[in-house]
Amino acid sequence: MADNRHEKYGIKWANFVFLTLSVLVLSSPFFPVPQVKGGSIKGRILNKQTKEPLVNVKVKILEIDRTTRSDGSGTFGFTDIPEGEYSIEFILP
Repeated sequence: MADNRHEKYGIKWANFVFLTLSVLVLSSPFFPVPQVKGGSIKGRILNKQTKEPLVNVKVKILEIDRTTRSDGSGTFGFTDIPEGEYSIEFILP
């Protein structure tokens, strides 16, 4: 006689076993799930009038307290930034 315990929920025994095995297999360490990494913020800081790059400007994301500095070409960048809205502060040296 077949086990009818799961039929009252609309799931037949074979489907229940298949779904259970699928979850166990997919959650095992042999089938790694790729981790979602954060986004990036990057830019270039220039003098408004001369268009020359501004070097060594401190760039800070206020909400997550991450800081970097612009390089010789005025560029800066952050990686692995969680999704969200941020305020960025620029401080001249």
